[in-house]
Amino acid sequence: MNTKFSHVNIISKDWKKLAEFYMNVFECKPKLPERNLSGEWVDDLTNLSNTQIKGIHLILPGFDSNGPTLEIFEYNKNLGNSDKCINLEGFGHIAFSVEDVEQKLKFLLENGQLILTFRDYSVVLTNEQRFIPVKSDDNKILTCIIDYFDTKITVTDLLHEKNNGEWTQKVSSYYKLRLKTDYVLELVEKTGFSVCYNKDVNGMIHLILKK
Repeated sequence: MNTKFSHVNIISKDWKKLAEFYMNVFECKPKLPERNLSGEWVDDLTNLSNTQIKGIHLILPGFDSNGPTLEIFEYNKNLGNSDKCINLEGFGHIAFSVEDVEQKLKFLLENGQLILTFRDYSVVLTNEQRFIPVKSDDNKILTCIIDYFDTKITVTDLLHEKNNGEWTQKVSSYYKLRLKTDYVLELVEKTGFSVCYNKDVNGMIHLILKK
């Protein structure tokens, strides 16, 4: 039995804008028709209710219409992802090989956006508020303890693990920058960026910037 790679699916808040970016910058081509999916079969497939999915497939550069595609979808009820980190398990990135890096960088600067996420530590937690329960189950208890300084914080991870009926303790500490939202906004605007999106999600700041 032959196996063939088909596509990579990306969920976007605005499928048309994301598709336009890949077409303008990386020369992807639309593979029509556009998708507009709904109905009982979509609800059964996604395990969601009253689902509507819109989007398109893009033919990747270097391939014809029978090659692999980028499938860019937008749900009528997207679920935001506030835990985007470079070492987050799961899908990491898409790589394109280009002949002229400087030219492609120019296109990126003209068409791309800068996305920043960081936690706002401007409000100092005091006393018992400094002890933050992160995760607990029958075998693990993880607590973070925060100490504040002018330009940084110290995060101490206190991990209790149960092995063979006995509990052990592990401790590790590391620094984090203490960024304030107003300072970051002032800095990016001074460098010529305009703010397209600014949202606080449970203390995690999400910024989308464009030149």
